Amino acid sequence: MRIRDLFRAVASTLLLLALAGAPASAAVPAGMGPEGRVFTLVGGDELPREGLPAHKLRVQGALVRGMWPAALPGGEIALVAGRPRQPWLVGMDGRLHALPALRGVTRLAAAQDGTLLAVQHERTIHRLAPRAAAWDLLLDPRRVVADWGPDWEVEGLATLPGGGYAFWSPDTSIWRVDPGGAPVEIPLAEGDPVTAVAGLPSGDLVVAIDDERLDLIARDGGIRRFAPGTMAFGLAALPDGDVLRAGVTLDLLGAGGGRLARIGRGPGLGPGDGGPARRARLLAYSVAAAPDGTVVASEFGDKGFDRIAVRMRDGSVIDVPLLTDGFTAGLRVFAPPATARPLAAVARGTYRSLPRGRVTVRSTFAGHATVVVRRAGREIARAEADVPAGRSTIALAAAPPAADLTVSLEVTGAGGRAAGGRLEVSALPRLTRRAALALAGVIEESFGGVADCRRTGRRRFVCEQPLRDPVTGNCTALIEITQRADGRTAIMDPESCA
Repeated sequence: MRIRDLFRAVASTLLLLALAGAPASAAVPAGMGPEGRVFTLVGGDELPREGLPAHKLRVQGALVRGMWPAALPGGEIALVAGRPRQPWLVGMDGRLHALPALRGVTRLAAAQDGTLLAVQHERTIHRLAPRAAAWDLLLDPRRVVADWGPDWEVEGLATLPGGGYAFWSPDTSIWRVDPGGAPVEIPLAEGDPVTAVAGLPSGDLVVAIDDERLDLIARDGGIRRFAPGTMAFGLAALPDGDVLRAGVTLDLLGAGGGRLARIGRGPGLGPGDGGPARRARLLAYSVAAAPDGTVVASEFGDKGFDRIAVRMRDGSVIDVPLLTDGFTAGLRVFAPPATARPLAAVARGTYRSLPRGRVTVRSTFAGHATVVVRRAGREIARAEADVPAGRSTIALAAAPPAADLTVSLEVTGAGGRAAGGRLEVSALPRLTRRAALALAGVIEESFGGVADCRRTGRRRFVCEQPLRDPVTGNCTALIEITQRADGRTAIMDPESCA
């Protein structure tokens, strides 16, 4: 079983990507550049309500609904949350604000003038003009598109420069709609499922075709290859013609389709919130870009302290979510320096400082910070302090116990601004055999054949996994299970077959 086959069996949304450094001259958005920093904008446990700090919001229907943020010219981020999937706005105060009601929203997109477009119930397209009190029905494909199938759905939506938009139905076609015009069909080859579309400043479209390629469709209908072998769940065009692609990693593609930068496989522990953008870890699902250089990406991953991962041929490791007990979803923000957006994070330094009773935080604004430490959902420590913009440390009354701990942060400031984040810290000094076998059992349930787990260190077990390679025949691969400060990880290594 080759690594590609194994990886696709774990999660069809993941793709083998080669790891390469970005050219030093790459003109990346400021939020992804050398001085950009990454934060979690949305990723909590609460249902939406007016004024809720965005970091507390729970994204529901994580892998499809609510994962399509739209960046507005004033810096606000529109998203879908709650049931029955209503549109909301994350304001520049960091809080949630209700947009005019529209039930059953499945996609959002923002135009350059701040107009929002939404797909409702995968059937109709609606428009919300800036400062409007209600949505207008913009298009019902069943009424205006000839031969629209009775079971067809509006799978996706993208705004175009100049006020137009495009929408698509899977396995059929794309339709372009110019301002005041009727939908114009762009037929695709049979069996070409569209996963994402972005409108370039030139009026051309970049279209993701499954996990095979990106095509460029010119205004005159001509089609050429833009980039090969590149899965894209989401695309966003930049003013200079470059394209952001969300497909596990977050990539910047130049006008010719070549990759200029990549974010998502940063080294170190945890997600990297509060740290440099280039060191972030994430599994990106969709992407939007704001005029000030901010980039917003939706992501999904494992919830808690146990993870499964695959070691790639280049030696890098990619998490494979959805196999353990639960998963989490949210929005990450890559913010430029001196951003006006309120953002805060429990920083990576907490992995080192928490055993000494100190929590390292980073905030983009000055305010009053509250830190809460929980064990298995129960609060065991709390501390408050005034913090400046930038990096600071908050002392707890005492060092917490050696256990799996969740550290939460909220910072509130002038003008009602609020931001926060959380970090899972595993302060356990030793990997127990029970915990190691539990992770090995998850792999065995999904793939079968895990045997001979043996301790090789205080924090490490190694298990054997018989595999069947179509070329080399039977072999035994290794699974490395380790206890780290960010939890327990079982790394499958098909290339270790012997």
